[in-house]
Amino acid sequence: WPTVGEYGHVLIDSVVPSPFNPRKDFDPAQLEELVGLIKRDGQREVATVRELTEKEINEEYPGARYILTSGERRWRAAKAAGKTTYEIRVKAYASRGAEMLDAYLLNENRVGLSDLENAWYVRDMAKEHGWQTQVEIASALGRDQVWVSQILAVLRCSEKVQARMHPRIPKDRRFTRQIAVLFSRLET
Repeated sequence: WPTVGEYGHVLIDSVVPSPFNPRKDFDPAQLEELVGLIKRDGQREVATVRELTEKEINEEYPGARYILTSGERRWRAAKAAGKTTYEIRVKAYASRGAEMLDAYLLNENRVGLSDLENAWYVRDMAKEHGWQTQVEIASALGRDQVWVSQILAVLRCSEKVQARMHPRIPKDRRFTRQIAVLFSRLET
C-alpha cells in the first residue's frame, strides 16, 4: 500500500469520498462525459488522498484505507466505467483545517465550484481555522476581500434564493452571486 509521499495504484474500493469535499453537486452529463474519457484513455490525473486512521477504518469506513482530498469526480467516473484500480498520491495533513484548505484549493482550481459550494465551504473552513474576518479569509484563500464578502452574502439569503443558484438550473434562469448579494441586503 502506498504511504505518505508515494504514488501507486490501489483497489478503487479501498478509497472513499470525503464528507468534507467542497463539491456537493456532480453534474450527471459531465460525469458521463468523464466516464467515456476514462473508458477510452484511462485515468489521466492522479487523485490526492490521505491514509485513514485506525479509528476511521474501524468506525466509519470499514474495508477502506484512504480518503479522497481531490479527485472524487474522477473516482466516481472510474467506478462507473468499471475500473477496479485507481491511481493515488498519499499526503499527510497537520490538521483537519489544512486538509480542508487543500481540498478547497484543489477543487476550485480544476472545475470551479459553484457559488453555493464556495459559500458553504468558505464558511466551514473559516470556522475550522478560526478565521474571524473577511480579510483573514481572503488572505488564506488568495482571493480579494470583495469576493469573500459576496460569497458570504450568499449564506444570508433565503433557501428559495439559494435554490435558484443551483448549478443545474439553466444559466438564463439561475441567480448569480451578484443577485444573491442584492437579496442578502433586502432580506436582512
